[in-house]
Amino acid sequence: MKNKFTFKKEPKPTGLFAVGNPNSDTIIKLQKRQVGYIAGPNWHTEDRKWQIRLMIAVEDNFKWMNVKTRFDTEPEAREWIKINSDKISALNLYFMDDD
Repeated sequence: MKNKFTFKKEPKPTGLFAVGNPNSDTIIKLQKRQVGYIAGPNWHTEDRKWQIRLMIAVEDNFKWMNVKTRFDTEPEAREWIKINSDKISALNLYFMDDD
């Protein structure tokens, strides 16, 4: 059975925060629970690329893992996740419960 990742677009930033962070992030979900996000380029990113960040379980908590590949657009990052879903699912992902 292929693991199906779903995506939830966050609201677009507003106000002064949006000046340095013009792109909204996208939550990555597996089994309806958050396992990471796709981060848009912001004032910190020199290459203006999108990045995938996953939560990896460590004892009773998690640590962030950045995927080395970076993307020109958010849809390219989504497609990469879909293509590599089996490899990503094999990681010890941390499942964050919705509050």
